[in-house]
Amino acid sequence: MVTADLGYGFPELFEGSRAWVGLDYATGDESTGGDVQTFNQLFPLGHAYLGFADAIGRQNIIDTRVGLDSKLSEKWSTNLHYHAFWVADKADALYNVGGGVSRAGGAASSRYVGSEVDLIATYKSSPHMVWQFGYAHVFAGSLIEDTGPSDDIDFAYAQLQLRF
Repeated sequence: MVTADLGYGFPELFEGSRAWVGLDYATGDESTGGDVQTFNQLFPLGHAYLGFADAIGRQNIIDTRVGLDSKLSEKWSTNLHYHAFWVADKADALYNVGGGVSRAGGAASSRYVGSEVDLIATYKSSPHMVWQFGYAHVFAGSLIEDTGPSDDIDFAYAQLQLRF
């Protein structure tokens, strides 16, 4: 497994603004039986790496991503992220964020899983209170469409953090 991000800050636009690109690659198994070659993520933490909808796990996956993170003011910040996913090996499964099999391996003619767009807005109303609002949309790709139900996913949330 390897991951890399490359970013550039734009302080003249908004202080704390940054555009970035990234790649995540976790191996899959080239064939069934024998030694398992799929990357084992041990302690899964999906949305920190592969989108906030938590639809894709960090096994047998290639994730190319771009993002723009902006601090609009002292109180407001936003994050806009785009992910495009492929399975690393078609013979292996597509895994969910917990490491379980979402789609069996070898059943699709394509490696393209789909893509995800995430939009997050954070508001710091005080040093002890932070509000966050998020929306994610997952677009089903040809691997998903070839192997069963293939509806897109919408995920929205609001959260409040109280810091003591």
